[in-house]
Amino acid sequence: MKKISLLVLALLLWIIPACDDDDNSTSSSNGTLVVNFDFDGAGDGGATPAISTDPDATKQIYVYLYNTMSLFPYEYYTYDETTGVAVDDAADFVGSITLNNIPAGDYYVLVFYDADYSQKSIARSGDPYMLYHSTDGTYHATASPYVAIKNDAGLVTITKGQTTTIPETGSMIYEVDAAVFGDQGAWDIP
Repeated sequence: MKKISLLVLALLLWIIPACDDDDNSTSSSNGTLVVNFDFDGAGDGGATPAISTDPDATKQIYVYLYNTMSLFPYEYYTYDETTGVAVDDAADFVGSITLNNIPAGDYYVLVFYDADYSQKSIARSGDPYMLYHSTDGTYHATASPYVAIKNDAGLVTITKGQTTTIPETGSMIYEVDAAVFGDQGAWDIP
């Protein structure tokens, strides 16, 4: 009987701290990210990607988030928007994507248009893309992961219970480098 009493006491001591809520908060530990994009460079003298004619491509604009950058964009992404924005005509190259329930933390942001089909991943060779770049006040974008990493210029902080919008004003504008993923889906490093 003494063993049963000790087991019950141990179980209670284990359960009670697990139910404690120190901050009395009802919000989740996740945040929201709104990404404004502009692949239509025609208004700024740049080029707009052609609407995909590949019957197997999704023809959608996607957002991937990374904790760390790698050699290929389809590796190590930590969050992806599995349903992107469909591009049926040129007007669809400008818009925004909202990602909900993102764990709080710092992320690099990739926006790309799936123009060419690949069996390996959605983000592959021939797809136009841009990485968020916070210190470029005109385009808010870069093609180079090295530029995004330098001085954490590409990092976006997601805060618990908050909505973060990038860029704060305007949109990420594609024509800054007019980048497309290279062979095997590698970055198009200028």
